[in-house]
Amino acid sequence: MALTDLYAKIGPAGVVLIAVAIVSLFVSVKHLLYLIWMEIDFKKFFARVELGEVNLEKALPTRNPLRRIVTEVAVHHQYHSPDLRSEVSYLFYRYFNKIKAGMAVLRLISVISPLLGLMGTVLGIMKVFKVIGDSGGGTIAQSDLALGIGEAMYTTVMGLVITIPVLALLYTIRLKVSGFQVMMMEYSYRVIGAMNATCPYGKKKS
Repeated sequence: MALTDLYAKIGPAGVVLIAVAIVSLFVSVKHLLYLIWMEIDFKKFFARVELGEVNLEKALPTRNPLRRIVTEVAVHHQYHSPDLRSEVSYLFYRYFNKIKAGMAVLRLISVISPLLGLMGTVLGIMKVFKVIGDSGGGTIAQSDLALGIGEAMYTTVMGLVITIPVLALLYTIRLKVSGFQVMMMEYSYRVIGAMNATCPYGKKKS
C-alpha cells in the first residue's frame, strides 16, 4: 500500500497515532528490559556482598539504582535518619526518576490515544458531510463517502489498539517498580543486620 493511500485511509490523526504507537513501544520495551537487567545484576551483586567479596564503601558509583540504594544505606545509614524505611523511600524516589518519567510518558499516551482516535472520527465525519455538501443534492461517489467513513472508523480502532496494550505495559512496569521498593526494604534490613552483627560492610553506629 502506497503512503498516499494509507494517508487517505487514516488521515492526519492516524499519522499522529502511528507516531505515538512507535514512541510507546520504544519506551515500554526500553524500560522493561532495563528493569529486568537491573534485578538480575542486583541479585548477582548482593550474592557477592553476602559472601564478603564486595567492599560496599568502594562500590559507588554504580549505574544500577538498586545497587546504589542498598550501598548508600549500608555506607551512610549510620550518619542519616534512624528511620530506615524513610531513607530507603527517599533513595528510591531519587534514583528511579528516569523510570517514573517513562511511566508518565506511557500514562500520557494511554490518555491521548483514544482522544486522537476520537479526533480522527470527527475529521472523517466532517469529510463525509463536506462531500455531501459539495454534491449539492446530486449523485455522491461511493468512494468519496467510503474514504470519510473509513477514516472515522480506522482512527477509532487505532486509538483503542494503542491504549489497551500501553495500559497493560504501564501497570506491568508499575508492579515491577513497586516490587523493587519492597525488595529494597528487605535487602536494606539484611545489610544493616549484617553490619550490626559483624560490621563487614561499614562502621557500626556509635
